[in-house]
Amino acid sequence: MISTSRHSSLAAVGGVRHAGASGFLQAGLELLVIVVGASGLIHDSQLGSARIAATNLHNLFGALLWLWVIARFHSRVNELPRMQANDLRAFARHLSRRVYLLLYGLMFLKLSLGVLYSALHGAPFVLDKQFQSYLAWGVFALITIHASAALCLRFPIRGGVGNGRLTYRESASPKRQG
Repeated sequence: MISTSRHSSLAAVGGVRHAGASGFLQAGLELLVIVVGASGLIHDSQLGSARIAATNLHNLFGALLWLWVIARFHSRVNELPRMQANDLRAFARHLSRRVYLLLYGLMFLKLSLGVLYSALHGAPFVLDKQFQSYLAWGVFALITIHASAALCLRFPIRGGVGNGRLTYRESASPKRQG
């Protein structure tokens, strides 16, 4: 049996999976982000490819990554039981780690494709600047995570996450001085 405090911290970092359509939507969106990012890198690695289509794939990757971060954050903040401040910090760290892991995976794929291409064609390996847009979108997603966490800590949300001094129920009814 899991205690409530243990259950809440497990759910905050993703230890307890979301059930239902929301969980499938988030998993599908995460998979789509990975597929679009990888296909953009594969498209970049081919010589003579149109750069306009690659830019569109980079922007699609960024938009999907940002939507995935927003969807994960929104569903976890609105999930019952409500998160406490420490759980929110742990969740923000977990979500940041997943974004970092995705970017590291894409960087590894980019380097692997470059080394493979140079080995097969005898051309020298040159790391181009196409990966900078992926990094920029990743930084934007990380800023979104930390800004959302800071806003949730600063402003109370329906009695769960907040600065601990004022909750939604306390703000709804003014205190009487007696």
